[in-house]
Amino acid sequence: MSLSLFSAVKVVRAIIGARPSLRPGVRNVAVIADLDNISISLAEYGKRPDWHALHDFASRKGKVVAAEAFGETRSTAGYQSFVGALTKMGYKVHLSPATEGYHFRKAAPVDHSLVARTMALLLDYQIDEILISSGDADFLPLIAELRSRGVVVTLVAPDGCTSRKLAAAADEVVSFTQVGTTRLNSTVLMNRRPAVASAQAH
Repeated sequence: MSLSLFSAVKVVRAIIGARPSLRPGVRNVAVIADLDNISISLAEYGKRPDWHALHDFASRKGKVVAAEAFGETRSTAGYQSFVGALTKMGYKVHLSPATEGYHFRKAAPVDHSLVARTMALLLDYQIDEILISSGDADFLPLIAELRSRGVVVTLVAPDGCTSRKLAAAADEVVSFTQVGTTRLNSTVLMNRRPAVASAQAH
């Protein structure tokens, strides 16, 4: 992990204060999806993630106040259609520049975006649980920081492609296969849109 990515956690931590829940007694849940990490990992086993199933899984844990997905910018029509489908499901999609030319030990722009947005969510809500869908060990400091703030972290990651240290750092680990996958050559219906709570002004 690069120093700048780790520092981003510390900077945001310094400005975040306690935020109220939307309603007393409601468990607020957020979903953070590392699109490329999960898709590439599952593809090795002839599977692809069902992102709608991930959202449904989160909704069974509480009120989904935010669902955000992170990937790299691509210009193909197929990828643009995929991004549109995610948006219809209720995800806010963040695209970062592709990582060609980045050193393998340096965190990619998409990683910085994921960390910054995850921490920023704590400015808007008192989030009780965050589902992080990634197997990338770069997010160890993020998980540690979230847990230090009392946020329950559930890791939803692919079997056999997840950092052991990352899994050990989370409160709970769930296989993405258990949540929902499809065969790589099959069609996933992506026309339903789960409700996502709007951010309240504070």
